[in-house]
Amino acid sequence: MRFQAFVVLGLVSVVGCGGGSGATSADLKKITGTDVIKVVPVAGKVIVDGEPAVNAFVTLHAADGKKLDAKTGHDGGFTFTTYKAGDGVPPGEYKVTIEMIPVKKKKAELVAVGTDKLNGKYSDPAKSEFTLSVVAGTPKQDLKYELTSK
Repeated sequence: MRFQAFVVLGLVSVVGCGGGSGATSADLKKITGTDVIKVVPVAGKVIVDGEPAVNAFVTLHAADGKKLDAKTGHDGGFTFTTYKAGDGVPPGEYKVTIEMIPVKKKKAELVAVGTDKLNGKYSDPAKSEFTLSVVAGTPKQDLKYELTSK
C-alpha cells in the first residue's frame, strides 16, 4: 500500500503514548513482526518551479520492492520515518520518485482525491533520474530535489 509508512507510524505512536521514551525494539518487533533494523536519518526539500512543493510524496524504492514514503510540509521539507518520527531509513540503494497528488484524510488513512500535479514526470522508479545511496552512520539531511511541472 502506498501509504503504509503512515500506518506504521500510527502504530508506533500508539505504543509510545504511555509516556517515557516511546516504543522499545521489542514493542516494534511485536507490531511489525520483524527485527528492528538500524536506520539512518534522511531529510531534504522538494522545489517545483522555484517554489517549495507543499504536500508532495517522496518515495524511496528499494531493489526488493519495499517502499518508504515521506510527505513534504509547507516549506517543501520532508523527513523519513521508519519506526519513530524522523528516525530515517535502512541503509541501501534506492530509486527516488516524487508525486504531488492531492489527498484527504479518511478515517486513519490518506486517500488520493486528484491527479499528480507533476503529470507523472517523476513517478516511475524505472525511469527515475534520482537515486539515493544511504550508508550506515552517514545521515543525509540536506537532500534537494529541484523539479519542473512542465
